[in-house]
Amino acid sequence: MAKKTVYIFDSSAFITLHQHNTRVIELPQAIWDELATMMSKGIITSHKYVYKEIVSEATENPDFITKWLLTKKAHFEAETVEQAIEVAAIIEKFPKLIDPEQEKEQADPWIVAQAILLDRQTNLLDEIEYVVVTQEKQNSTKKIPAACKHFKIRCITLKEFFGETDIKVERSS
Repeated sequence: MAKKTVYIFDSSAFITLHQHNTRVIELPQAIWDELATMMSKGIITSHKYVYKEIVSEATENPDFITKWLLTKKAHFEAETVEQAIEVAAIIEKFPKLIDPEQEKEQADPWIVAQAILLDRQTNLLDEIEYVVVTQEKQNSTKKIPAACKHFKIRCITLKEFFGETDIKVERSS
């Protein structure tokens, strides 16, 4: 049986999709629909702090990604006590994951903690791999990719995610 993969999206993945969609070329609706389907099936998940970094529900004129994510709030996991304990250990090892000057909670250590705990809680027979998707530099020694590597969590870019999932942009003739 093939191993199931669950992708945990960082803010940078959603933001990059949005920026590409609004500044480079409008992504076909089929891609957004496929991403939504993957979220509803639990193939893509994220954390509530990612949601809060991107979505401002008080905005009168929400941008595209805010509108798109508003209906997907249920797919963003809430923080847990276990995650908070893990976050403290992650920040101790990787203090540059957060900016201590910021008052609001930052998603990066929570994403890593989410992946670690999901991976740890998964029964070995479940055959599930949890993978973090981020646009942060993969060779960083201080950010999400470094923390994931340290905690033995696979971390990939959006390009790698699209390659693995075979989501393709179809050209109409």
